[in-house]
Amino acid sequence: MKKLLAILMTVVMLFSLAACSGNGNSENSDNSQELVRFKIGTIDTGSTDATSAPLFEQLKLTCEALGAEYVTAAPTDMTADGYLAAVENLISVGCKGIIMNAGFVSIPKVAKLCDEAQVYWSLYWYKLEEGTEDYEAAMNSKYFVSTFYEDDTHSAYFATAQLGKQGCKNICMIGLPAGSTSNARDAGIKQACDEYGMTVLAEERDFTLTYTAAGGATIAERFLSAYPECDGIIIAGMTQFCLPGVVQTLEQTGNVGKVKVAGIDFNEYQFEYMESGALTAIIGGHFTGPTYAAILIANIINGTPLTEDKLIFEDQFIELDSAETAKKYADYMNGSGGVLYTEEEIRNCLKKINPDFTIEDLKKIADSYSVDDLVNRHK
Repeated sequence: MKKLLAILMTVVMLFSLAACSGNGNSENSDNSQELVRFKIGTIDTGSTDATSAPLFEQLKLTCEALGAEYVTAAPTDMTADGYLAAVENLISVGCKGIIMNAGFVSIPKVAKLCDEAQVYWSLYWYKLEEGTEDYEAAMNSKYFVSTFYEDDTHSAYFATAQLGKQGCKNICMIGLPAGSTSNARDAGIKQACDEYGMTVLAEERDFTLTYTAAGGATIAERFLSAYPECDGIIIAGMTQFCLPGVVQTLEQTGNVGKVKVAGIDFNEYQFEYMESGALTAIIGGHFTGPTYAAILIANIINGTPLTEDKLIFEDQFIELDSAETAKKYADYMNGSGGVLYTEEEIRNCLKKINPDFTIEDLKKIADSYSVDDLVNRHK
């Protein structure tokens, strides 16, 4: 009897071990328990505009899908030192990867900080130009991963060309302060003006005005007062802030539809403005660079880097040249909750989960980004 009980207990134990092993394989079918847990940090100024908010929302979703904790720090002020303090704060709380807008940071100082702390770092909205101090600092940094940029000459050409297609001949420009981005956008504006026979009558680059709706209203009032022949306004940046003020002035002066407006950087009211005829076209939606950067960093930290190269990587804009296209985009964003890439899509970019995934696959994902891409991927 004792021998029979012993045999039965052995069988039960073996069955239990087999069951535990089977459950473990099921739970780890996506290798999720093998992923390294770490923190990814970013600098968030707290802006909720239609360009910044979707970027940070998607980055947070991306970090969670990658098994990383999403951490933010605010700059102490809008200066290079203020942003550097935010980088230091992210390092102090244990971030192993930092993704930041290069607009206000001192790249050589960031490179030094991150190398000393052994923290991987990436930039977005910035193209590193060979031969510059920023380029050398990044390329000589052991922990630099990537920078993501957009074709700003194309963005400005696209927006300005829409004014030309509407028959505009005398336009005014709201531009960015001097820098590599504004230089590229100025070149795109000139290209479109040459092609469509347009003249730039005046320009305004004062950041204290372009950064607010009230400032936009003031700029538009000045343009229309000084140049009654103005039939178009190109907003070559900061559209997310100043466009409502520009539209307000056009409405108050009876110039909606008479003075065409096109811009770069999405605004939360863009669909309504395009539907009413106050806005002809807009290009923006460049929210994806930080997500691609997080994917690169997560693969490195998990011991499966997609590349050994330091990447200077172009991502894409969303182009809205009609009320119909704008509605298609708005319907998608409203219906999806603003998700550009789902958790499943993000996790499939990890080699530990999808061993066949390559850097070329990531480049294809980035190159495909468009309104149609968003809609077709998430039907």
